[in-house]
Amino acid sequence: MVRFSPMNKFWPRPLVTAAVLGSLMALPPLPSLANIDKRQTYTQIENGQVQAVKSRLQEELRKNPANLQAANDLAAVLIAEDQDDAARSVLEAALLAHPNTSDTFKNLRELAARQYAQAYAKAMGTQSKRKDEPIRGAQLDPQQVKRALTVAQARADEAAREAKQAKLAAEKAEADRLAKIAAAEQATAKAAAPATVVKSETTQVAASPAAAPSPAGSANDEQNVKQAVLAWAESWEKKNFKKYAGFYSETFKASKFSSKEAWIDYRRPRVMNKGRIVVRVDNIESTAVGTNTREVKFLQRYESGSLRVRTTKKQLWVLEGSVWRIRSEES
Repeated sequence: MVRFSPMNKFWPRPLVTAAVLGSLMALPPLPSLANIDKRQTYTQIENGQVQAVKSRLQEELRKNPANLQAANDLAAVLIAEDQDDAARSVLEAALLAHPNTSDTFKNLRELAARQYAQAYAKAMGTQSKRKDEPIRGAQLDPQQVKRALTVAQARADEAAREAKQAKLAAEKAEADRLAKIAAAEQATAKAAAPATVVKSETTQVAASPAAAPSPAGSANDEQNVKQAVLAWAESWEKKNFKKYAGFYSETFKASKFSSKEAWIDYRRPRVMNKGRIVVRVDNIESTAVGTNTREVKFLQRYESGSLRVRTTKKQLWVLEGSVWRIRSEES
């Protein structure tokens, strides 16, 4: 029993007078609905489906506002969620619709007493010493619901941890795969003992690939193509995309792309959106495979951030007017 303080402002008037309560209790009870499956309900809550449980009970109350069983069970769930005000509103509505039950009234009175005792203690700067009476759900127990909510939160936290661990494992596996590829390519390069082609001012091409001359001799063709390869790598490294794209012929063919324009649209963000990059080419080999056509092979080293990749690249260069351009390439 709650003792009423002289400070009446903290305590409301009784919800229902004894006379009114007596008359209400004398009313004949309405038939109760079928019991819910408690085990299934707790399992639903543990699986994070507490809203589905509440929706089912709310639908029962919508169909029959006097369904005190549904009201009490819904209040039990709301109390477990620390929504005392919402629970009180549900019980009050059910009591007004069909007040012929002592448990509903006792639950409502107990909830009100708890809230008022807490408000009074807060106003006085003390802790409430009131001993709470148990809340009576028709079938659901607030403590059981609270435990089910705790299980649901623990499962959600565990799922988040597992997802994070899986992501980290996938990233590590990809990093290990790239590291193995780089190590294998480095070993291949060392075994071949390549003679590094060093870029110098004498091997740099001008701002446009069109500056490369095209003497008739095959030796000059070979040298000019090597210069073009170095200039191509430099434009990529400096992210001069306009110049980089200019090294590719309008007849350039790339697998999975219907045209050069489609391939350019694919490449542009992969060149421009990177941070600092390094592109080096070594051991350039140029072989004539037709009139004004040369096949070029070289070792390419690419670095960007933590990514380090060495690949052997093959390109087909064709002479278009006075300019050598790439018709196809593969790694």
